[in-house]
Amino acid sequence: MIALIAHDNKKDDLTYFVRKHLYFFQGEATVATRGTGERLRAELDLDVELVTHGPDGGDILIGARIVRGEVRALIFFRDPLTVTGGVFAPNGRATGDGDHWSVDGRWQWGSGTQHCQWIVGGVMADDGTQHVMFFPAADVTFHDTWHTHGLRGTGSLDFSVDGARVPKGRSVVPASGARYVDSPLAAFPNFTLLAIGVAAVALGIGRRAIDEIVALGVDKRPQFSQRTIAQMGTNQSDLARAEGRLSAARAYLFDEVGRAWQAVLAGDHVDVAARARMRLAGAHAAESAAAVVDACYTMAGGTAVYESSALQRCLRDVHVATQHIMVAPRLYETMGKHLFGLPIESSMI
Repeated sequence: MIALIAHDNKKDDLTYFVRKHLYFFQGEATVATRGTGERLRAELDLDVELVTHGPDGGDILIGARIVRGEVRALIFFRDPLTVTGGVFAPNGRATGDGDHWSVDGRWQWGSGTQHCQWIVGGVMADDGTQHVMFFPAADVTFHDTWHTHGLRGTGSLDFSVDGARVPKGRSVVPASGARYVDSPLAAFPNFTLLAIGVAAVALGIGRRAIDEIVALGVDKRPQFSQRTIAQMGTNQSDLARAEGRLSAARAYLFDEVGRAWQAVLAGDHVDVAARARMRLAGAHAAESAAAVVDACYTMAGGTAVYESSALQRCLRDVHVATQHIMVAPRLYETMGKHLFGLPIESSMI
């Protein structure tokens, strides 16, 4: 059996493709999501089995057939502009209602969700299971809460749903332990991946700060000084320390992630020890990046306080990044317990 799926903006392309190869498809058993299949039936008279619409769980139903070995090929004309984002934390509540869930909830830190076609939110269902639900953007209310001193461009505002109807096939149960995609990336724990990403942002901000102070230091002479920033011995020492600290933090993070990646490629499991090392490297990277930005900001003197200076933005941004729960300083306590051989709650590692 061959499965056919197309996003709305790609249905014309899929119809053209099937028409061009119609002789082949007429000799095959086919299944399609409802909107796509109805189009193929009407325009090409193709005998195609229909499942429900993609947004109502049709994609997942076809995915289940793939897992069971019933589908030997999937042709998916995907709109590359379809973006998904949201929040994993189970701040919502879901009540079973026949074939659907009725969901209410509000989530914070919804970075980039206003640009998404699909929004995800973690919920606790009335049967005691935790789910990540997928909501079409039209069902979501965005709240103008992201008035912060840094990382303003992430748009990490609150969002909520009120009585949203979600088909029971349109959610993921993260605690199930099931992995349906056989790839190295899918073998990495979710929270470890998130922490790596946040740490990488902090490292990038640190690098920008160093670049800015180097460019500024060539020409700027502080008030009442005959020497430029770059000619001052204290600044030379501070810059060298900043470069060394940032580079070391980056190397530490890359080393731990690289070791885990090689283990996954070899078919091994990413155990708690490896996850803890990556989380520690991530927290250390964020902390180091903040210290580097602080040093560069201080070296710049009064120039850095103006909104026109990239260094003041680096300062604001990096100190928001270090507040993220995935790299926050309180993680050190958990990592210290682990290093001492004491028991820790590893589900969030």
